[in-house]
Amino acid sequence: MFNSLEIGKRSLVSHKLAMDTTGHNISNANKEGYSRQMVDMETVSMQDPRYGRVGIGSEVETIKRVRDSFIDDRIMKEKSESGKWETKELNLKHMEYIINEPSEQSIRNTLDEYWGAMQELSKNPEDMAIRANVKERAEELATAISTSYERFQALQTSFDGDIESTVTSINSYLKRLAEINSQIQRAEAGGQNANDLRDEFDLLTEELSKIVSIKVIRKDGENVVSLGGRVVVQKDQYKEITVKRDSKINNGMAQLLWADLEEPVRVENGNLKGLIDLRDKESVKYMKYLDELAIGIIDTTNEMNRAGFDLKGRKGQDFFEDFSTYPLIRDINNDGGNEALVYKLSGTKEIAELKKPLSEVLKIETQTTDANGNTVTTNAPFEEEGFFEINGVRISYNTSQDSLTDIIEEINKSKAGVVASAGPNGKLKLRALKDEDYYIKTLNQKSGTLLNKLGILSTENADFDFRKADSISSLSQEITGQPREGAAFRMRFAIENVDEIAASIGVDSDGDGIPDSPGNEGDGRNALRIASLKDKKSIGDFTYAEFFKSVISDLGVSSQEAKKFMKNQKVMIDNLEKRREAVVGVSLDEEMANMIKYQHGYDAAAKYITTVNEMMDTLINKL
Repeated sequence: MFNSLEIGKRSLVSHKLAMDTTGHNISNANKEGYSRQMVDMETVSMQDPRYGRVGIGSEVETIKRVRDSFIDDRIMKEKSESGKWETKELNLKHMEYIINEPSEQSIRNTLDEYWGAMQELSKNPEDMAIRANVKERAEELATAISTSYERFQALQTSFDGDIESTVTSINSYLKRLAEINSQIQRAEAGGQNANDLRDEFDLLTEELSKIVSIKVIRKDGENVVSLGGRVVVQKDQYKEITVKRDSKINNGMAQLLWADLEEPVRVENGNLKGLIDLRDKESVKYMKYLDELAIGIIDTTNEMNRAGFDLKGRKGQDFFEDFSTYPLIRDINNDGGNEALVYKLSGTKEIAELKKPLSEVLKIETQTTDANGNTVTTNAPFEEEGFFEINGVRISYNTSQDSLTDIIEEINKSKAGVVASAGPNGKLKLRALKDEDYYIKTLNQKSGTLLNKLGILSTENADFDFRKADSISSLSQEITGQPREGAAFRMRFAIENVDEIAASIGVDSDGDGIPDSPGNEGDGRNALRIASLKDKKSIGDFTYAEFFKSVISDLGVSSQEAKKFMKNQKVMIDNLEKRREAVVGVSLDEEMANMIKYQHGYDAAAKYITTVNEMMDTLINKL
C-alpha cells in the first residue's frame, strides 16, 4: 500500500514539474533567444521476487530545452556574412556621395568648367578677365579633388575608430561568455540542465557572430568558442584582442593582435571584417584613384604650360604645384637592397613631325674622309626593324613605316603598365600607371637601337631593371621619381599672376620645327593644347572624364553588390530563423493543450492517492 502512495506522490511531482515547465514556456513565449523546454519523464520500476520488474510510477529525469545546433551554426555563419555586407552597404553609400557629390563644386563639374575656361583662353589669350576665370576654375578643380581626398581620409579614420570600439565590444562578449560558461558548470554539477543560461549563451554567440565570425563547438556539455582559428572561450577562460598602433605600419592604423601572444588576429567575417575592408581596401582604392587623376592632370598640364610662353614672353612654369616624389633610389622591401623607382621617363630627341615615318625624321650621321683628306658628314635615313620590351611586354616597330604616333599607340595598346605620349616638343614620354605602383619595372631594347635614338636609353645596348639600382644610368637624365601618396590632397594651383599662364606656343626661330621664341599677339595655341587634354587618353585607355566616370561606376557597382548580398543574406537568415522557430519556438496553442493534459494528469494522480488512502482506511480500520 505504501508503494501505491509513493506512486501517486511521484505522479503529482512529475505533473507539477510539467505544469511549471509549461508555465515557464508561456511566460517566455516572446523572449528573444528563449528555447522551448519540455520535461523528460521516465518510468520507475523495482524488482519483485515474485513478479519480476514491477512499475512503481514515473518521475522527471530532466527538463530539457529543444534546440537544433545545426540550424544555430548555419544562422551564425550567415549572420557573420550579413554583418560584413550590411556594414559595407551603409558606408559605400557615403563614399558614393563623396565621389559623386551632386553639386556645382563636384569633381565632374569643375573638371568640365576647367577645360571650358582653357578653351575660352585659347580664343582670347590677352583677356585678363578670361585668364582670371582660368585661375578660378583651376583652383576650384584642385579644391574639389583635394577635398574629396580629405573626406576619404576622414572616413578612413572613422573606420579605424569603429574598429577599435568594435574590438572593445568583442572583448566584452568574450568575457561574458566565459562567465556564463562558469555559471553553467556550477549549475549542472548536480546533473541537471542550465537551460536558461544556455539560451543566454546561444543568444550572445549569435549576436557576436554578426560582429565577427566565430565557431561554437558543443561537446560533452561544454561550449568552446573559436575565432580566427583560435580558441577564445573555454570553460571560464577567455582570450582578449588588443589594439596596437605603429606609425611605420599601415600609417598608424589599428592592428588587431592577441593580447597574450601579440600575433595578428585573423578576421574572416562580420561587421569587423566589413570595417577592415572599408578602411584598408575600399577607402585606399578610391584615394588612389583620386591620386591617379590628380597626378595625371598635374603632370600633363604642367608639361604643356612649361613648354609655352606667358603673356610677357617668358617661358612657362608649373601650372599646378608639382606632386612630391620619393627619392629615385631607395629600399622599398627593407631588405638592404636599393631599387630604382622611375615614374616618368622623357626622351631627349625632339621630333617635329609626329606622324611621319621615323626613318624620315631620324637620321644616322656618318663621317667619311674624301680623297683630299677632308671629313665629310652625311645623314642617312634611320631605317630599322626591331623591338623593345616595357615591363616584359614586347613592342615591335619598323621605322620605314611607323611614326612616333604609331609607336605611342602601339605602346598604349600593349597594356604594358605605362602611358606613352609625345611631349609638347615632340619628345617620347613614358609614365607608369597606378597598377604598376607608379614605377617602370624594366625597359630593354632587345633588337635595334630606337630607344637610344629617341634619347630614352643612354646607350644602344643599355637595359633598365628597377631591381638593379645602378641600371638607372642606362636611362636618359629626364626622369621623375615615384609620386608620394596624397598627391590629390596636396593639389594646388601654382601661378600667382594670371599673366604667367602660358597660353602661347611661340614660334620656331631656328627652323628645326620646335617653337623656341615667344609668339605673336593673339597666339592661344598652347591654351588650346592644354584644353585638348580633355579628349586625350591620358590614363590608360581613358580620358580624364572617362576615367572619373569609370571610378564613379566602379563605386556604384560595389555599392549595388553590397546591397544585393545584404538582401540575399536577409532572406536566407529569415528562412533559417523560421525553420528554427518551428523547432524551438513556443506555441501557445500547444502549451495550452499541454497545460490541460498535465492538469488532468495531476487531478488523476490526486484522485489516485485519495483512492489508495480509502483502501488503507478500509484495511486498517474496517477489517
